[in-house]
Amino acid sequence: MKVKIYKSNSKPHSLINALTRLFNGYFLLTESYKIIDHQISDSSLFQAINNKKTHNVHFCEFIKPFTKLDTLDKVNLFLKNRESACFKLDLIIDDKYHYFELFPLFLENDEILILLKNISNQEKQTKKLKREAGFLKDFIQNNPFGIEFRDLDGYFISANKAFFDLWGAIPPPDHSILEDHHTELEKQTFRDAANGIYRTNLISCYNPHLVCTDTPDKDYWVNVAVFPIFGIDGEVKQVACMYEDITEKKLQEEELKRLKQKLENRVRERTIKLENAEKKYRKAYNRASCFKGLFNHDMSNIFQIISNSLEMTRYCLEKEDYSHEKISEYITVMEKQLSRGKKLIHNIRNLSEIEESEMPLSRINVSENLNSAIDFVRANFPNRKIDVTINSDPADILVLANELLLDVFENILLNSVMYNKSDIVNIEIEIYKKKRDNERYIKFQFKDNGIGIENERKELIFQKNIGPIRNKYSKGMGLGLSLVAKFIELCKGKIYLEDRIKGDHTRGCNFIILLKEFIEN
Repeated sequence: MKVKIYKSNSKPHSLINALTRLFNGYFLLTESYKIIDHQISDSSLFQAINNKKTHNVHFCEFIKPFTKLDTLDKVNLFLKNRESACFKLDLIIDDKYHYFELFPLFLENDEILILLKNISNQEKQTKKLKREAGFLKDFIQNNPFGIEFRDLDGYFISANKAFFDLWGAIPPPDHSILEDHHTELEKQTFRDAANGIYRTNLISCYNPHLVCTDTPDKDYWVNVAVFPIFGIDGEVKQVACMYEDITEKKLQEEELKRLKQKLENRVRERTIKLENAEKKYRKAYNRASCFKGLFNHDMSNIFQIISNSLEMTRYCLEKEDYSHEKISEYITVMEKQLSRGKKLIHNIRNLSEIEESEMPLSRINVSENLNSAIDFVRANFPNRKIDVTINSDPADILVLANELLLDVFENILLNSVMYNKSDIVNIEIEIYKKKRDNERYIKFQFKDNGIGIENERKELIFQKNIGPIRNKYSKGMGLGLSLVAKFIELCKGKIYLEDRIKGDHTRGCNFIILLKEFIEN
């Protein structure tokens, strides 16, 4: 504080009386700095100098018991230089520091008026604020979290060491949070803090390389707290942003999530495998039960017919007038039953192979297999008149199947003969190409003049457990159509049954099969 040299015609004591109302006391010194008058209103200083000689004592000698030597030197120099400036004086009274400000006035008669003002309270508050500021500075500087301060427009002001350690650099002076690649939510959070609103636990992913090319080009995950810094007037002056680096934690969470998902997938796969295994074993059990029932029933019929034929042959041989023709007829019956038994065993084996494995599909000639199947059926029914006609367009057709296609044709043709009461068995086979669902198929129609099947039973005949249908029409083997249906499914084809004459099931059946056409690459 600068103080002008005072010059006036008024008496010094009039001036002194006026000034002492504003201060805590004064000392009036001679040109040689000896005290000629004083007045002290400050209680602490008054008690210290009470009953102490002051008149004609050098000012520095007077304050010597209350201060340090270096302070005395400064006071002495201050007086000699006749500086018109405020001087702070520290006095030790009763082992306690008291702080005063000295305001010298150099009067026209060369006397010096030193005014005193006790600033102990202000000094204590200032030191307290300094200590708190120092503590706050140390707290910020040594904080493990990165902390930065920005102005209300988002421009960088300062930051602590942890901030630099986290990001690897400090933002350039022309960088503003409100104008960079932060998300709109993050920018709004900063604006809220500038308006006095605290925000915490904001998870952010940020790449500092987009702002400072000297920093690593990688994403950092941080937990951010943004809060306002208020001035003594209650207005927001700055915005502080505190960053906790959670990149490693986030990566661990992502890895944990990945491992959890992997574990869930493995558990799901294992569960599916177990469920499939259970279905497979249950299916195998049901299949075994089905095969057992069919095998026992049909083989019993075969053995019963063979037994009856043997009995009748023995009876004929015991008679003297036995008939060779009759015996030959019984032998033919037994041969047929043996052939039927072999066919039953063959069908069961083939059906098991289909259900237990994925047999490869290849190029199969339709004509060759169909002709072989027709020959087989005629051989099994030598006493039946069987008329088979084939209408094929073109004559030479290839399908995607395997060697079991022959069994399919044999089973369908056998059913057309076995379940037929007509004197002449008529079987009309139509074969032609057909396009369906952008796939090229070969369509087969086997039309017979047999006894037919009711509509409600048409779907059931392709199931393995078809005993009621078989028993209704004959004591023959019902396993064949199960094989047909399973094989067609393996070939990704279709099989279904219609009436030969639409609306009249008693006029015969029409077995329809769709198989994929074999196309050369």
